[in-house]
Amino acid sequence: VALALAAFFIFGFRVLQPVGRLFLDRLGRLHQVLGEPCIFAQQVERQRPQHVGNTQQQTAVTKSTVPGIVNFAKVETTVACAGATTPAALADVKKMGFNSVINLRTPGEAGSDLEAEAAAAKAAGINYIHIPFSTQMPDPAVVDVFLKAITNKANEPAFIHCATANRAAALWMVKRIAIDKWDVA
Repeated sequence: VALALAAFFIFGFRVLQPVGRLFLDRLGRLHQVLGEPCIFAQQVERQRPQHVGNTQQQTAVTKSTVPGIVNFAKVETTVACAGATTPAALADVKKMGFNSVINLRTPGEAGSDLEAEAAAAKAAGINYIHIPFSTQMPDPAVVDVFLKAITNKANEPAFIHCATANRAAALWMVKRIAIDKWDVA
């Protein structure tokens, strides 16, 4: 199931739309909120008061307005997902207690400044991890690299971002299923 979900997210909602609609229906009608991945995260968190196979209580999803960050949502105690993030905002990300930034944007993506963001992360004392995730040319290895980064305790808590938060939310969900063993049935 985890591999099917990973393939679904990697190859994009547009590519697998006919099959995707049925699959999304099984994930709590995600297709109704595709434009708002953080709302999806909130709905999933409400449906999952505890980790499957674990008695640890879930934290509530919290959305915040942070200057320089689009769609910021803390989706669990060790992860926040967001959209476009300016390099200047990384000092605030560090002040919020995050130890790493996982940037899913691709080189040349409109509004992306990878070098400036890496420098700002270094200046703020945050681990900077760049995992380019292209929905136009998906690479299944992205999931493996992401899961290795997100499960490294030195990177917790992690701030994951892309341009809109769609890719960040998709990989967060893959982590929840593959690592946290959420049941999608």
